[in-house]
Formats: sequence, C-alpha cells, structure tokens
Amino acid sequence: MGERRRSSDGARCQRAELRHRPLALSADKAHDSRRNRAHLCRRGIKAIIPVPADRVRNRRKLDSWGGRPPN
Repeated sequence: MGERRRSSDGARCQRAELRHRPLALSADKAHDSRRNRAHLCRRGIKAIIPVPADRVRNRRKLDSWGGRPPN
C-alpha cells in the first residue's frame, strides 16, 4: 500500500494517492445553503453542517403553517 515509485533517474517520487469520494463533509454555518446541500446529496456525500439559528427561528415562526418541523 505504501509503495513508493522511483523515477527513471532513481530518485524517489511522491506516493501516489488514489482519489476517492468522501463519505461526509463538515463545514461551518456560512456554507449552509440548499444548493450546497443538494449538490452533496446528489454526489452521495453526507453534509455535516450546523443549521444557522435564523433558519431554525424562521421555521419555528411558521409553526403549523408549513415547512418542516424545527430540530
């Protein structure tokens, strides 16, 4: 797994890392938007982003008039 390659002149090269899709992504409240969450969901990545207080407050204000229940 940690195999190092050598170039033609015998010098060591950086270890080749495989690119892979992360299982989850954590970010701060500034990056919480429906667009960002939708993009991550389409790619199958779990979003670990806290919900801003104003969004929760607005959901509570809607009460039973619509929207999803506040967390």
